[in-house]
Amino acid sequence: MEDAADRTENLELDSLVQSLPQRSTTVKLVDADVVNLAFVGSRQEVASAFEQAGWNTSDAFSRKSFFRNFYAFLNNSGYAQAPMRPFLLDGKPADMNWQKSLNSYARRDHLRVWQWSGP
Repeated sequence: MEDAADRTENLELDSLVQSLPQRSTTVKLVDADVVNLAFVGSRQEVASAFEQAGWNTSDAFSRKSFFRNFYAFLNNSGYAQAPMRPFLLDGKPADMNWQKSLNSYARRDHLRVWQWSGP
């Protein structure tokens, strides 16, 4: 049975979820990924959790990273810190990029994390 405190908390959570941005965009403001996760914690707590789970940050785009990426593509090998396309959320680039290689170029999970301070 839900009490008044639970109802108030649920309404606050619903309001918070409704205020969150729904999509990231490319730098040319074309719709990109759907925002589908929210992490609660400090930047250090989130980073520590990803590091402990074996996730890596991404390298910056450079000539060296281009050739490492190209080599991984040609050999279907992994590149654990492969650069990620920059996406924006409310015009702001991601605060953190995380990826986990699954031992081949085509198989990796990746995500972008933005710090959000509310509406």
